[in-house]
Amino acid sequence: MSKLKVFLLLLITYLAYLPVSFAQSTAVLSYDKEAFFDGKKKKTTYTYKVLIGDKENHELGDLSIDYSLGEDVVIHEASIYTLNGQKIRALKKKDFQKKNAVSDGAFHDDTYQMYASLKTNQYPHVLHFSYTITSKEMLYLAGWYPKVYAHIPTLKSSLTVKYPKDFPVRIKEDACFEYQEFNGEEYNIQKWSVKENLEYNPERNSPHIRNIFPVVEILPETISYGVDHKVKSWTEFGEWIRILNAGLDDLTAQEKVKIHALTDTLTDPCEKVKVLYNYLQDNTRYINVSLGIGGLKSHPASYVCENKYGDCKALTNYMQSMLSEIGIPSFMVDVYAGKQIKSIDTEFPSQQFNHVILGVVVDADTIFLENTSKVHPFNYLGSFTQNRKALWIEQGKSRLVDLPALTKENTVDSIAYTFSLADENEIRKVKVDFTSSGGQLFEALNSYKNSSDKKQEKVFRSHLLPFAIGAMDSMQIVKEDRNSTFITGSFQGECKRLEKKIASFRVITLPRIINTEIEKPSEREHPYWVNLVIHKKEHFEFSIDKIEQLKVELPKDFELKSKYGEYKDHYYIKEGKVCLDRSIYIKPNQISLEDYPTFYDFYKAIHSRSRKTSIIIKQQS
Repeated sequence: MSKLKVFLLLLITYLAYLPVSFAQSTAVLSYDKEAFFDGKKKKTTYTYKVLIGDKENHELGDLSIDYSLGEDVVIHEASIYTLNGQKIRALKKKDFQKKNAVSDGAFHDDTYQMYASLKTNQYPHVLHFSYTITSKEMLYLAGWYPKVYAHIPTLKSSLTVKYPKDFPVRIKEDACFEYQEFNGEEYNIQKWSVKENLEYNPERNSPHIRNIFPVVEILPETISYGVDHKVKSWTEFGEWIRILNAGLDDLTAQEKVKIHALTDTLTDPCEKVKVLYNYLQDNTRYINVSLGIGGLKSHPASYVCENKYGDCKALTNYMQSMLSEIGIPSFMVDVYAGKQIKSIDTEFPSQQFNHVILGVVVDADTIFLENTSKVHPFNYLGSFTQNRKALWIEQGKSRLVDLPALTKENTVDSIAYTFSLADENEIRKVKVDFTSSGGQLFEALNSYKNSSDKKQEKVFRSHLLPFAIGAMDSMQIVKEDRNSTFITGSFQGECKRLEKKIASFRVITLPRIINTEIEKPSEREHPYWVNLVIHKKEHFEFSIDKIEQLKVELPKDFELKSKYGEYKDHYYIKEGKVCLDRSIYIKPNQISLEDYPTFYDFYKAIHSRSRKTSIIIKQQS
């Protein structure tokens, strides 16, 4: 055989192998969404084909459809095929079970789910799934992200919408999509598509996926959802929310008597609000309602009076109704809640929120109330809703507002670690005393202050211990007033791992104050968002036996300041103990990729300082 023929044979074998090799990789081959509005009802059809390459991804055969009461679901196909198109197995609608889709942390939800398992032991195989949801209510004509699973590539995706020519819409779209428009006699037909996988690699402190991943959203100018209302501005959108929830302040007669008994003897309006807020916390509990009209319209106040529970809207409406009964004005405030802040598109008035709180106007001040928490202090928003835009809902005056941020002044965690003399096994007892006045540590401690020792220990280990210790004892969390944002506590244990013997001397190396390991600028793909202020102070002290007879080498004082924050530490000897005082403050900031190298250098300097500083204890020469 000639060398040319051998080469051609090898080339043909290689090219033939490529699709087989690719066929072993799990991927969404296609994902298509079609929305058709005929002027009365909307039909949305979802169709996707998934190549499942191995058993590791068999969970993709767990199919589910979320829907709300009043919506109709039709399943067109739920099948799996071999790569050459031979059908292996298929499901019908009767094979799907139905359940109430209970959300985490809630015991009720108006989201429902149809689900089934469609799997086989033959790999690779292709899953085909297609279904249509029909609804008469319409908040969105369509919303589309060209990706099905965050960790699996979607190779091809499209959105097609069809709606009457006399039906005005508002469209938000990213420029990366291929766009087509088709002229019909009765309907507008538009299509957006992408023929490549759009990567999303989540990184530490990256912006919310909805702020960085391309999307198409299409809204009707007139919302037909609960009530019909034209929406082209935030004022109009807020008015629709207000009308949707109007007339729900029907407190029971018994509840009104209770409210006046609690407040009529008080003269300070702020104190009245506080008393009623604590009453709500003590006598109601939170449930979750997220989709359908129940996701935007509240249950009436009488519902909460009788059942003693509600979702964020119902509890907020109930609190608003109680305040109205005693003549104090208050206003619902819609916000996108969560520790990862999602920026609101201020130029596209629409439903961009997932939570409701209450704004109360007392004299010249505004009080914000988180009505779903049984433990939040009065007028404390916390990490869940602080420092972001929200929609203030007021008749004729609805507008976007900035919610208060947790700041350096009202957020500080102070932790003292006091180590005893080491015993013959080099084990030291350590006592940890802490205070916190706002932020994530405060909220964790506040939530578990009345919990079991086991639960408190879990919080202590995850939030207060940057090093390992043995069994804990003497655990306590103390809060003098339920509405205080100041909490204290302590616990004890035994520690061995912070110091080592090297030849004739000992080395104590302390853990870093926070995690400052982040991607190099060359590796970073997204901006870096610091959503919550970091303000932490630490004190370490180690008792050293006969310290006056030893030579102790301490690092020199260090201080670092930047536009992003500051760090400093001070090592010293006092009363026979080696001590360290250090603190760090990081400002909330949305750091662009262009500014990221400067921020990286700031974090790198702090990281380097913590790695290269140790306490060295030697015998006197």
